[in-house]
Amino acid sequence: MFARIAQSYNMLNRIMTFGQDMKWRKEAVQALDVPPDGRILDLGSGTGDVLYEALQTYPQSTAVGVDITLEMVQIGRRRKELDRALWVIADVQNLPFAPSIFNGTISAFLIRNVSEVCPTLKEQLRVLCDGGKLVCLETTPASKSPLSFFTSLYLKRIIPILGRLIAQDMDAYTYLADSTTDFIPAERLVEKLISIGFLEVNFIRRMFGMVAIHTAKKA
Repeated sequence: MFARIAQSYNMLNRIMTFGQDMKWRKEAVQALDVPPDGRILDLGSGTGDVLYEALQTYPQSTAVGVDITLEMVQIGRRRKELDRALWVIADVQNLPFAPSIFNGTISAFLIRNVSEVCPTLKEQLRVLCDGGKLVCLETTPASKSPLSFFTSLYLKRIIPILGRLIAQDMDAYTYLADSTTDFIPAERLVEKLISIGFLEVNFIRRMFGMVAIHTAKKA
């Protein structure tokens, strides 16, 4: 599915979020707070938007992107501003890295797409250095509010139409809406991070509660 929409993925992200996705990625990268020459792992890096922000924010860092979709990575590798990034084709639930080598791990709109949440989180804990930080930017079911009808209408009706018009793939963007509403609430993700062994777990909501940025630290 991600191979099918690779060419239009970035443009649709901008349209669907009214350009706010770039601001969220920048905020998430800043929350990593790694040393200037630190090592950053971007999981589900896609076409490299998070890698770009990481290299802008920490220009002396080593930034590694991992994704399982070759077509996405091929687009990212053609971006001149990412010529310093390193790319790996791999499963985020079984990372090909030694333990305790990254100062920060980050993912953007990945976790709801994996078959199981906990293995991906455990792998991040494994590859993080002591004191290293995890940051997770993800859509999340919004809390009940007076805006709930409108957010549901946007997810269930507007986004699939945009997918059909721009990416010629309504099914992929119907999946996007369904995976958001079916994903665990932000509070439940906090519980999973704590149960795995992360400390100082927090999150903030964005876009009327439909997006959350989680942070956590390895002891």
